[in-house]
Amino acid sequence: MIRIFRVAVLGLLVLTGSLMSASSYGISRGSANSPAISSSPESIEFADLPVGMSSPPSMVEFTNTSDLLLSITTVSIVGPDADHFRIDSDDCAGATLAPGNACLLAVVFEPTTPGVRRARLQLDAAPLGLRAVVPMLATSDVTFFDGFERAEPMPNSAPTADAGENADTGNETPTGLNGSGSFDPDGQPLTYLWQLQGPAGSSAILDDVALASPSFTPDLVGDYQTTLRVSDRSFVSAPDTVTVRALPRLTVGNLVLPTFSVDDLAVALEAAAGPGGVEISIANPVPSPVSAPPAISVAQGENSAAVPLTSGAMAGSVTIGASAPDYWPDQSLVTVQQRGMSFEVDPLVRIGGSNPGNIVLELPAPAGGISVELASDLPGLVDIGPASVPIAGGETSAPITISGAGAGPATLSARATGYADTQTTVAGTATSLDLQSIPSLVLGDEFALAVSLSEPAPAGGVVLALESSDPSVLAVDASAFIAAGGSAPDSAPLTSA
Repeated sequence: MIRIFRVAVLGLLVLTGSLMSASSYGISRGSANSPAISSSPESIEFADLPVGMSSPPSMVEFTNTSDLLLSITTVSIVGPDADHFRIDSDDCAGATLAPGNACLLAVVFEPTTPGVRRARLQLDAAPLGLRAVVPMLATSDVTFFDGFERAEPMPNSAPTADAGENADTGNETPTGLNGSGSFDPDGQPLTYLWQLQGPAGSSAILDDVALASPSFTPDLVGDYQTTLRVSDRSFVSAPDTVTVRALPRLTVGNLVLPTFSVDDLAVALEAAAGPGGVEISIANPVPSPVSAPPAISVAQGENSAAVPLTSGAMAGSVTIGASAPDYWPDQSLVTVQQRGMSFEVDPLVRIGGSNPGNIVLELPAPAGGISVELASDLPGLVDIGPASVPIAGGETSAPITISGAGAGPATLSARATGYADTQTTVAGTATSLDLQSIPSLVLGDEFALAVSLSEPAPAGGVVLALESSDPSVLAVDASAFIAAGGSAPDSAPLTSA
C-alpha cells in the first residue's frame, strides 16, 4: 500500500524583477501591514484524475491589497510538474489594478502520466517586482492518498523606508539621494522604489528608481519631493518623503594672475539679488598668495559681482570660496604665477673686452621697484655686473655689462623676489669679427661687404647673421657662411642702397 501525504502551503508573495519607470505608478501614504497582492484561494488541490483527462477549471482571484497602482506583467505556471497544468482563462496578464481591484484566471489539471504533481501559479507585477504565488497539488491514478497538513507561514513584519534627510543642492548640480537607512526587522533583503516630483515645469528624473541611492540633476530652482518605498519580498513599506531644495547657484570663475598684481575674480548669480541685495562671503584660507575682502555686496536686481584680489611676491594656488544665503556656493582656483625676466646679451664676449646688455622684465616693475641679483658661475671666464641692479617701478629693463676674462662658456643668472629665475650662457672668445666700412652709395648701387674672422672658423663653419638698422635706406644679405678653416665667406654679402 502506498501512502502519500499532501502538503498545501499558504499563498506566498515574493519580489523579483526590475522596477518600472517613475511615470508608471502613483504613490500615497498607506498601510504596510498586509501583503501587496493576495490570492483567493491561497492554494489549489485538484481531485485525483486519470491520465489524459482534464479537471474542471479552478478559479483564482488576485487582489491588489496595496496602495500602489499595479501593472500585471506576466502570469505563468512554474515548478517541476508545470507541464501537467494549464491556464484555461486569464484576465490578469497585462491588466492594471488600482488599489482594491482584482482580476480572475482559471487553471486546469491535465495529467499526462500517473503520480503526484506539484506546481505553482505565479503572477508578477510592477512596480517593486511584486510576485504572488499559489501552490498547486494534484494526483493522477493514485489508488490511495491520505494525510493533509497545512504549513504555517513564517512570521514576517513590514520593512521601514528611510529616504534620508531634507537637504539643499544647487540647480543643475548632480544630487544623490540616500535610502540606505531603510531596514527590515526580519533581516530580509530589500528592493527600492523612488518617486521624484519637481517644481512646475521641471523635467528632472531619477537615474534609476530601483537603486538604494539614486541621483538626479535639478533643472529648475525650487523644491523636489523625493519619496521612497521598500519591500521585503512580501510587504511594501509606508512611503517616506524628503524635500531637496534646489538653490540658484553662485558661479565663480578661475583666475590666473602674476605676482605684484591686482585683478577681479568674477562672481555670477543665477538669480538676481532680491530686495535689500545679497552679501557674498569670501573664504580665503591662510596662507594665501592673494588678499581678498571677507565679503562683497550685490545690489538688488544685479546678477554679477567682482572680488578684488591682490597678489604679492608669493606664487602658488589657492581655492577661494563664495557663499550667500539662499544660494548654492561655489569655489574658484586662483593661481599666482611668478613674473618673467630675461637677458638681452650677445652670446660671445671677447677676452679682455666687454659687451653692454640688458636685463628685461616681462611686465613693468611694481610700485617701489625691484632689485635684481646677478651672478656668473665662472667669473674667471665671463663675468657680469653690477652684482645687483635696481629697476624702478614702471620700468621694464636695466643695463648690465658682460666682461670676457677667459676662453669658454659661463652661465649667467638673474634672481629677484616675485620673479622666476632666469639664465643665459655667454662664452669668452679670442676670435673677433671685422666688418669693412661701407662707403657712400648712390641709390641703386651695390657693394660687396668684406667680413673676416680674426681666427680660422672651427669645424662645421660659422654662419654670420647680418642686419641693417634701416633696410629702407641700406639693405644687406641676411647671412653669410664661412667654411671650417676659413676666415672669410667665399661670396661676400652684398649691400644695396
